[in-house]
Amino acid sequence: ADGQVTIATDYAEYAEWICEVLEGQSALVSCFDRTRVNELPGRSPTKYERKATDTGVPINYFVWRREACVSLPPVIVQKVEEMPNVVLSGACDRDTMFGDQRPESWVMTKKGVDVVIKLSRVYRDSEGDWLLEMMAKEGAFSQHFGILVLRRADGGYLVKLASMGHPRPTWGVKQAVGKVAELIQVRFPQMRVEESNVGE
Repeated sequence: ADGQVTIATDYAEYAEWICEVLEGQSALVSCFDRTRVNELPGRSPTKYERKATDTGVPINYFVWRREACVSLPPVIVQKVEEMPNVVLSGACDRDTMFGDQRPESWVMTKKGVDVVIKLSRVYRDSEGDWLLEMMAKEGAFSQHFGILVLRRADGGYLVKLASMGHPRPTWGVKQAVGKVAELIQVRFPQMRVEESNVGE
């Protein structure tokens, strides 16, 4: 598709930097016989452009378009993994669910890579929902994130990733969500998994 970009600036240093960038690439070509011009025929100057030219400061205009036969590099589309969650149902005491929880760690191996999951702290909000501060280290890749335990309208509980830390749903992060669900089931054996996508 065709495309054009127009840039205007009265800052000399910025104009020099723009020149370097535009001249150092091959996807765009100037619409003029040079990198920049100081006037654009038919363009009505803005208030700022008039102010600059009235004080003797030149305006630098860059009008560049996409080269017709440029082949752009392929776009890499990453697969978006489903965010892990577990739905539990059954009776439990929400007030004591994690009240005395101590830090805990789990060590696993996935395809020859050591995976360490740590639960470091537990918080409770004013509405009674729980937030668990977690870490998953998969080889050299480490993520710090939160897991929420939320009461559902039907009386069940949803164990899911919190948005803090913007975690990637790696195998270790999925296992962390599963481990939190297991902790709840150990404390309240009558609770059962209704839905889960944490996998193996």
